[in-house]
Amino acid sequence: MKHLLLLILWCCFTPAILNASGDKPNVLFIAVDDLRVELGCYGQSWVKSPNIDRLAEQGTLFERAYCQQTVCNASRASLLTGMRPDTLRVWDLPTHFRQNKPDAVTLPQLFKNSGYHAQCVGKVFHNWRQDEWKGDPVSWSVPSVLHYNSHGNDKPLVDGAVPPNLASGKNGIECRDVPDNAYFDGRVADTAVETLRGLSKREDPFFLAVGFWKPHTPFNAPKKYWDLYDRNDVPVPTHVTPPTNVPDIALTSARYKGQSDSVELREMHHGHLAAISYLDAQIGRVLDELDALNLRQNTIVVLWSDHGLHLGEHGLTRKTTAFELDARVPLIIATPKHASGQRTASLVELLDLYPTLTELCGLKTPPEVEGESLVPLLSDPAANVHEVALTQTPRPNYPRVKMPKVMGYSIRTARYRHTEWRDFKTNVVQAKELYDHQNDPLETVNVESHDEHRTAVNGLAKKMAKVVTRQPNIPHPVTNPSSPHMLDLVTTGSDPARIDFAKLPQVPSKHAIISDVRDRAGTRVHQHAYLAHFNDRYWAMWSDGPGVPKPGLTPKQLRNVVPGHDRPDTRVSYATSVDGLTWSQPADLSGPPRTPGFGWIARGLWVRDGQLLALASHFNAPGYPGKGLSLEAFRWDMASGSWKAHGTVLDDTLNNFPPKRLPSGEFMMTRRDHRQQVSVMIGGSTAFDRWQVRPLASYDAKGRPEEPYWYVLPDGKNLAGLIRDNGRSGRLLRTFSTNSGRTWSPIARTNFPDATSKFFVLRTSRGYYAMVSNANPRRRDPLTLAISKDGLTFTHLFRLVGGRHVDYPHIIEHDNNLLIAFSGAKQTMEVLKVSFDDVDGLIDSLRKP
Repeated sequence: MKHLLLLILWCCFTPAILNASGDKPNVLFIAVDDLRVELGCYGQSWVKSPNIDRLAEQGTLFERAYCQQTVCNASRASLLTGMRPDTLRVWDLPTHFRQNKPDAVTLPQLFKNSGYHAQCVGKVFHNWRQDEWKGDPVSWSVPSVLHYNSHGNDKPLVDGAVPPNLASGKNGIECRDVPDNAYFDGRVADTAVETLRGLSKREDPFFLAVGFWKPHTPFNAPKKYWDLYDRNDVPVPTHVTPPTNVPDIALTSARYKGQSDSVELREMHHGHLAAISYLDAQIGRVLDELDALNLRQNTIVVLWSDHGLHLGEHGLTRKTTAFELDARVPLIIATPKHASGQRTASLVELLDLYPTLTELCGLKTPPEVEGESLVPLLSDPAANVHEVALTQTPRPNYPRVKMPKVMGYSIRTARYRHTEWRDFKTNVVQAKELYDHQNDPLETVNVESHDEHRTAVNGLAKKMAKVVTRQPNIPHPVTNPSSPHMLDLVTTGSDPARIDFAKLPQVPSKHAIISDVRDRAGTRVHQHAYLAHFNDRYWAMWSDGPGVPKPGLTPKQLRNVVPGHDRPDTRVSYATSVDGLTWSQPADLSGPPRTPGFGWIARGLWVRDGQLLALASHFNAPGYPGKGLSLEAFRWDMASGSWKAHGTVLDDTLNNFPPKRLPSGEFMMTRRDHRQQVSVMIGGSTAFDRWQVRPLASYDAKGRPEEPYWYVLPDGKNLAGLIRDNGRSGRLLRTFSTNSGRTWSPIARTNFPDATSKFFVLRTSRGYYAMVSNANPRRRDPLTLAISKDGLTFTHLFRLVGGRHVDYPHIIEHDNNLLIAFSGAKQTMEVLKVSFDDVDGLIDSLRKP
């Protein structure tokens, strides 16, 4: 009876316990634009901001919060991905973070993926100049609204005539007697209130991001918010000239050249305060609705600004500096489980919001996130999570898709702001600043050269070195196409000399031999492997011709010694397989060469308009230079079960790999002519033999580019071209195209090792790029598999097969497997079948903690 009673009690109470423990808190994520630390709750008593002040009383106010870059796009991208601007390679307004980090999981995206309803109202991601993205749709459960527009389009919308402007109109300043929803932010508040009402009826938790456009310029709040202030009482800055001893690079071209008490300056500050109060009223409406719906008890509220602003101070207007006014931002976090009315002077960064919210909501933070959770500060405001806070800004201050020339890195400690202006390529410091906030909180004198601060400068330089590690020369098809950075292994870094090829992790695989002529004692060769999957079968083709054995060796020794090859009478053979491991008997594909002294060389399989074409170059042997070169096509005739001559693809052509689709829809492949000039062929969509040739590279004294291969980068637009160097530098060469192969950047030598051998790159369905090559620069042993997430930098290197001469790899994907063909000592045609799950397991085993 006792046990029955306990069971009944357990059944009665367990559902309530499970429901309570299973409830996930909601998140109301309030973003504001250009709001510097000028609020009543931060001590500026003249500011009318009762609603934000009330939120501060209900949560924790962070007195020393700093953005990671003092411009909208870079700051927001950093916060919302949890990665620094240098990691994202986002420093300007037009660059969307997914161009460089296509697989980044944003903060709202993580919540969406974790069972939350994620929704965006207003400006959260950057708002303009990114027409191909218009925010980040994948981050949200439903389409964003009121999120993509220009601040210049924030004109009053009213019924009837627009009331007159009672302000000067300079720089867009307006004071009109209009309702709140005449402008963007009033409509954002209206929509956010309606959205909250709908969300309150849902069973799942929500992540609601509400992005307000003010107090960003133009200062055009409705008249009633101007009326809250007497212009004569509005505080204006007295330091309206640059700091003493400031380097010119620290300033911008957005200058204020008037006096400290001018009419213009007073109107500017009056309009700014009106904009803050207008913003505050809209935030108040959203918070009031949250309370009215009884959602506050299970909702985390966060309020943050993307960066600060200058309004005459230092003789500057706008932002993009490393001064305190631009770097410091308001930040308030209110949770149902932490004390209210708290303030912390600990240094924090906007990056920290990502791991803070994931911890508060019980979600797993992605390993790429670079911030620190602020939960310890919510529990103990006297605790610390950072020794310094880092902010940066480039020069030019708006790089416009180009690589910055100089980067200003600025760290804030409890007392000092220390800034270093570094050449972005060489990392050489060009100028320094030091501001002593204990004695000069307005940063009016750069004391970096003062003797009494020498010890502080030296100590701060060491702290800077800890947080600003030298970034590798990050490649980018537009901003940095000449970068050599292509290798950065999680095990041995970017130095290829540190790779121990004998100890590379082994990729599990299944192995099969398609054809083997090693018993011919070097008188026969197999080379140039190509694969395809067509009509439910795997197809393999290769060059099959006479060989010249190396003299003085026994037949047994010749089995692993490469014979002389590329001889007259070479043909092309093929075989097929259902599973990729059991192959048909090799058969002739090309027939004999058409001209005495010529040969055929396999050049790849091309599925075009539902037909399987085999490409082969007809060449004047031995070797490939010489007139008479042509690229020919053979078509698989399903009715007869045989190959038929299909015609000439292009004269004077030895292609390197079969055609692939460009983003534009055309086909492209690379080629050499009989003079060994390297180019690309674009076309093939309207007819298999209709192509345009574009130059890529030429042989010269500086190097011998050979057998280029290209692929599309994750942005879906730009192309990377990799080239082996027959000048035997032991490194791959690289070039980029931003216009579908029409033109290419100058060829640069990378740090990725290569044995002057053929290679192949495939972007897999798992999202990463797989490159199969001979990465050992000393010999073609072993065959390796390299993995890259972005197609620019390869971070993992594995062993496929070795202990002998192996080369001519080709790789395809089918049915959750990679099939890799290669030649052994140019006398076998072999394949490896590799499961994606095994590759993923190897990648995970080497993941950095």
